Amino acid sequence: NFNLVAPRLRDTLNKMGTSQIVDLCAGGSGPWLTLAAELAKTGEVQILLTDFFPNEKAFRYTLEQSGGRIHFHPERVDARNVPASLKGVRTIFSALHHFRPEQVQAILADAVNTRQAIVVIEGSDHRLYGSLLMLTMPLFMLLLMPFVKPFRWSRLFFTYLVPILPIAGLWDGMVSMLRTYTPDELREIIGRIPGQEMFSWDIGTQAIPGSPIGITYLIGTPDSTVS
Repeated sequence: NFNLVAPRLRDTLNKMGTSQIVDLCAGGSGPWLTLAAELAKTGEVQILLTDFFPNEKAFRYTLEQSGGRIHFHPERVDARNVPASLKGVRTIFSALHHFRPEQVQAILADAVNTRQAIVVIEGSDHRLYGSLLMLTMPLFMLLLMPFVKPFRWSRLFFTYLVPILPIAGLWDGMVSMLRTYTPDELREIIGRIPGQEMFSWDIGTQAIPGSPIGITYLIGTPDSTVS
């Protein structure tokens, strides 16, 4: 589904004149194995994975599978205060809802203050529909878990014999859906950021074919008319 935002990401890269993406709050590497390949169809792209708690094992696996397009930063990176040396279009996938509004404001303000473009993607544009859809997650986990890579016997044990993973996945998914920011909430947060008028903001939703829910996106880029 995240491949649907590849054209928006490519447009942002082209506008900024860069091929570098700095992915914040990367977790277990997010959608990048497939999304990087999709972006590469329209031009060069390099992705740097970062996190406040770097998952080096997952990052190394992604690096090995990416064909040289994906790398990672081994040290902690705070999305509210990204090191000046990490330049490129910043991205956050399905993680913004983990932050309180004042923290979201700080994340976006840091991009504004350093004049770095930022693209935020959340996996749902509707809390109710998303929550109802999330009720099916345990079933899909039961069906798909044997095919998840890299394969681990422990993952099967905690899915089928002791079903901790389906229960945890359902709980996390429901909480995430209920905490997802709406476009109006994101606009309200942006309105409180000093200097936000020096950026161009595109905030909205994108439909997912065949799904009752869509993707919420926020794209902020420095206004080229402001030096």
